[in-house]
Amino acid sequence: MRPAEWDVAASAIMTRFASQREAKEVVRLQDDNCFLLSAAALAAASIAADGTARANGSADPTVPVVETMPTDEARVVIDVVLAAGAGPRRLPHAALRDMLAVHLCNRDFLFALQSKSWLNTLLVPDILAPLADSFLMPIAADVPDMVATVRSALGPALPSDTVWERKVTELVIGSSGSSDVRDVTYRLSVRELLDVARPVWMQCSFIDCFLVELARSGLDWNSSVHVLLCDKFTALLRTPQGHSVQLSAAHELAQRWAYGVGSCQSVVTLVNHGNKHWCAARVWLDKCTVEFYDPSPSRDEEDATTRFSMSRLKLLGNVILDTRGGSHAPAAGRVWGETYVKSPTQADMVSCGAFCLQFVASVVVGSSPDLGGDEADVLRLALVHKMVHAGGLLREQGRGAAMMVTE
Repeated sequence: MRPAEWDVAASAIMTRFASQREAKEVVRLQDDNCFLLSAAALAAASIAADGTARANGSADPTVPVVETMPTDEARVVIDVVLAAGAGPRRLPHAALRDMLAVHLCNRDFLFALQSKSWLNTLLVPDILAPLADSFLMPIAADVPDMVATVRSALGPALPSDTVWERKVTELVIGSSGSSDVRDVTYRLSVRELLDVARPVWMQCSFIDCFLVELARSGLDWNSSVHVLLCDKFTALLRTPQGHSVQLSAAHELAQRWAYGVGSCQSVVTLVNHGNKHWCAARVWLDKCTVEFYDPSPSRDEEDATTRFSMSRLKLLGNVILDTRGGSHAPAAGRVWGETYVKSPTQADMVSCGAFCLQFVASVVVGSSPDLGGDEADVLRLALVHKMVHAGGLLREQGRGAAMMVTE
C-alpha cells in the first residue's frame, strides 16, 4: 500500500459494462491498483456500479431494467480518476466489497481503541456507581466491576458476535384494521456496543434494544407505563428520507401503535430531533398531559422542532384514547397540558441519549434520575453494563432451557 494513495478521494468515477476479455484482464491486474477509496468515494462508486449491473450496462434511462445473471456483475468495471490529468484506474466490481471490508475493519479497530481508552478513564479513585434500583442496577456493583464486566464481553469477541438478544411478541395492526401477532428478534452486536461504549452520540439501534429490555422488565412488574420504541415514534415525525410525515399518515401509524398500549396509564418514548439530539417524553393518558424532557442546557420550548414533536405526542395520545372509547371525551374536546422537565442537564454535546434513557427508566421504575450532567460517563457505563449483564442472563436462561429439553 503506497502511503500517498491510502484512503483517497476521487476526482471522477465512471462505471461501465466491459467485454468478458477486458473484465478478466481487470481482475488479473487489480493487485497493481494499490489504493483505498475514501468512504464517500466508495459509496458513490458502489451506487453507480450496482445501477450499471441492474441495467445490464445500459446508460439509457429509457431501457427497462431487467433481472441480471450473477455473471453480469463480474463484467462491471469501475474507472476511477484519482487526480486531474492522470489516467483512470480500472477496478472490478468485487474490489468495492474488499474496500468496504477494509473500512469496516478499520472502523472496528478504531472503535475498540477508543472504547478501551474511555473505559480506562473510569478506573480512577472516587468515581461512584449509580445507586441500586430494580432495573439499571439490580445488583450493586462498583465502577471497576462494571468496567471488568464490559471488557469481558467485548475483549475476546468478534465485532459481529451477539452481546444481547431478545425475542418479543408484538401485536401488528394492518392498514385495513386486521390484527396479527408476530415474533420480532432484537439483537445488539459487539460492533454496536463498541459504538456506544465511547463518548459519542447514541444511535437508535442501541436505544431501542435498551427500551425493549426496559419494556420486558416493566411487564414483569405489572408497570402501568407503556414503552414505545424510538423508531416507532420517529415514524410519526419523518420519513426515512427525512421529510415530514403528513398528518393523515401519522394518524394511521398512531392507530397501529395504539392497540399495543393496552390499559397503561401513560406512554414513554424517546424523541429523535433530526439525528442530532435526543429528547424524551411521557404522555399521561389519564391526565391528558405531555411531560417533555430536553437535557440540553440551551433548550427552547418554543422551538419549531419541539413544537412539532409535541403535536405528534398529543396526536398519539388522542388516537390511543379514541381507540379505548368509553368515557373519554372525543379528541376535538380534549385540552392537553404541557410540562417540561429541565434537569438533569447534559454538560457536553453527546450525552443527550444517555440522560433520556435514564429519564425513561426512572419513569418505568418509579424513581428519580440519579446521575447529573457531570456524571455522564458513569451513566453511559451503567447503560452499557446493563445490556451486557442482561445479555449474559438471557444466554444462561437459553442454555438452561436447552438442557431441560435434552434431559
